[in-house]
Amino acid sequence: MITVNSHSDYAIQAYRERLLRNRDALKEDYLPQLKQGGVRLEVIQVACDFFTFQGLDLNDPSHVIASFDSILVSIQDNPEDFLLVTRNSHIDELESSDKIGFLLSIEGAASIDERLSLLRTYFRLGLRSMALTHNPRNIFAEGCVENRTTGLSRVGKNLVGEINRLSLLLDLSHVNERCFFETLDIYQKPPIVSHSNARAVHDHFRNLTDEQIKAVAQKNGVIGLNFMSLFTHKDIKQASVEHIIDHLDHMVSIAGIDHVGFGPDFTDYFPPPDNQVYVKGSENITKFSALRNALSNRGYGVQDIDKIMGKNFVRVFREVLEP
Repeated sequence: MITVNSHSDYAIQAYRERLLRNRDALKEDYLPQLKQGGVRLEVIQVACDFFTFQGLDLNDPSHVIASFDSILVSIQDNPEDFLLVTRNSHIDELESSDKIGFLLSIEGAASIDERLSLLRTYFRLGLRSMALTHNPRNIFAEGCVENRTTGLSRVGKNLVGEINRLSLLLDLSHVNERCFFETLDIYQKPPIVSHSNARAVHDHFRNLTDEQIKAVAQKNGVIGLNFMSLFTHKDIKQASVEHIIDHLDHMVSIAGIDHVGFGPDFTDYFPPPDNQVYVKGSENITKFSALRNALSNRGYGVQDIDKIMGKNFVRVFREVLEP
C-alpha cells in the first residue's frame, strides 16, 4: 500500500541547499526521514506564490525552472531511490518497488502569465498538480485571506480549462469560497484539497466549510488534513494528533471515508527554524506512520486506515493522470 503525503514543500528546501552548498539534500537528508515515516509518495511543491529567500523568488519563472531542474537532477541521479510520477503507470511501478515517488506541484500560479505558455513548459518538465493561488490574490484567482467577493478572473477560467486539457491535478487549497465553487463548476475531474481542515471544528479562514467538504466528495475528490496547530485548535500549544482526528471524524461524517487523507504541510526543515507550531505527536515527516495507531485507537479499521493513509489519493491520481 502506498502511503501518501499530499503536501510537501521539501523541493524548495532541496533547491536552496543546492544553491547554498551544492549538495543533494533530497538524497542525503530527506530520504532517511521519508523512510522513517513510511511515506512512499509525496505531492511536492517546486514553486509557490509566497516564498522569497536570499534572492530566491519563486514567482520568477527563471527561478521556478531552476527549482524544477534541481529536483529532477536529484531524482535522475538516484533512480534506485526515487521515481518521478507523471502518469498512471508510474504508480504501478511504485507499488512493485521500494522507491519513493514525487508528484511535482506548484502552490500558486503567480509565475505563469495569461498566455499559459509557462504552464505548458512546466508540464513538460513534469508538473502534474497545481493550486491556483496562495492566500492573496493573483491575476487568476482570489485567495482566502482577503475579504473580497471576487472569484476566478477571465484568465483564471482559461487557466482551469488548460488544467483540464493537460490532465493536471487541481488543488483547491487557499482559494476563497467563491473561487472554490466557480472552479469546481469548470474542472472536469476529481479535485484535491491538499492541506486544509474543517471550519466547523476550528473556525479559521484557511479551513473548509461543510459545503466545500461535501462538494469535494460529490466530485469524488480528496481532502488532505493540515497538521499546523494554527488551523487545528484554538489553543495552538495544546493542539495534538487527537485534534487532527477530530477534523477527520467530522469530514468522514459528512463526506464519507473515501474523501480524506493527510497533507501535513511540514516546514520544520527551513532555516531558521520555522515558527509554525505543529500538533503534538506529529511534528515532522518521520512521525507520519504513527498516525496509523492514532486512527486505530479512534476506532478505524485496517481497510479504512489504508484509504486515509494513501489509497484515497492514489485513486484520484490514477483517475486524473494520463495512462
